[in-house]
Amino acid sequence: MNIRYEPRLTDSSLQLPLLYRFPEDDLLRAQELAVYVEIPEGRKITFDEKLFHENLPNHRNYRYFKRYAGKTWMMTEQGLTELK
Repeated sequence: MNIRYEPRLTDSSLQLPLLYRFPEDDLLRAQELAVYVEIPEGRKITFDEKLFHENLPNHRNYRYFKRYAGKTWMMTEQGLTELK
C-alpha cells in the first residue's frame, strides 16, 4: 500500500492535509484514513479560519469543521471547551 499523507509540524503548528493520495494502479477504493491528535489537558489549541470553507464535500466530518474554525479551545477533562 502506498498511501501518501503528509502532515507538517513546525514550532507551534501542526498542519494536517484534508486529503490523502495513493497511486491509481494500487486499485484501492473507498479507503479512509483516521488521524488522532492527542491534546494534553490544560493546553490551548487554535483552529485556523481556513479549516472550513464552503467548497468542502457535504460529508458529516467536514460539517464539524465550521464549529471549530477561527476559534481557540482548551482541552479539559470533559473535552475541548471554547475560550471566549
